[in-house]
Amino acid sequence: MIARYLLQNFIPYAQYRTPSKYHDIALVELQENISFNKYVVPICPDFQTEDLPVTENLTVADGVVSNHLMYAPVRTLPLEVCKAAYADPNLSMILQNKLSSGVIDKQYCAVGNFTENPFDNIDACQGDSGGPLQGLRNNTVFLIGVISAGIGCGSALPGLYARVGSYFEWIYTTITESESRQTCPPNRS
Repeated sequence: MIARYLLQNFIPYAQYRTPSKYHDIALVELQENISFNKYVVPICPDFQTEDLPVTENLTVADGVVSNHLMYAPVRTLPLEVCKAAYADPNLSMILQNKLSSGVIDKQYCAVGNFTENPFDNIDACQGDSGGPLQGLRNNTVFLIGVISAGIGCGSALPGLYARVGSYFEWIYTTITESESRQTCPPNRS
């Protein structure tokens, strides 16, 4: 069963400007609190700004409503390798105004494994923007990034995410000013 909640407030990061993919992060406040249970728990925002080890498994989930949760295993691509991949001059026409300064430190890069088709990677796709890039630490799920951009679906290029740790102070300040705070890690009783 899919629960639906009404939006109270949409709070984009002040420096975000469309069509750019920089600072592509926002918070939403709902009209009512979410009913948590053993299957529905809040996700903790990651406060770290460093890349996670490339060997650590991460999960990217879709940002759209579906009858089935869609997700894919991905791994960190080091920021410097990601910057080099997106610096390819052949991408300038495709990216146009979206990444005018290339990949920046406030972005996180992850790439999926190959599928059975050797020309496809597992990755987020159009319509997934806003979905989570999450990791597990000490039995707690952390929000590492927010799906932002990429080239097509299943491209060999890494997916780009807003690096949550780079926006942690803004997130913390914004949610502590709200009446509907949740604790993190959540109480899983």
